[in-house]
Amino acid sequence: MGKTLLTVEHDMGVVFGLADKIAVVVYGEVIAFDVPDAVRANQRVQEAYLGSSVADQQAGGH
Repeated sequence: MGKTLLTVEHDMGVVFGLADKIAVVVYGEVIAFDVPDAVRANQRVQEAYLGSSVADQQAGGH
């Protein structure tokens, strides 16, 4: 039987390293709930937590 652990963490590097699934909440609204790679690629998550430089790099800018 699997186990579920709910952790509240603002350091996305820690979250990506620990979780199989991630829920991202901004101002009480879940904006993403998926596996780490999908959450990392989510535009709303990038804007809210990872900063626009990540989004720019993924779009080909520097």
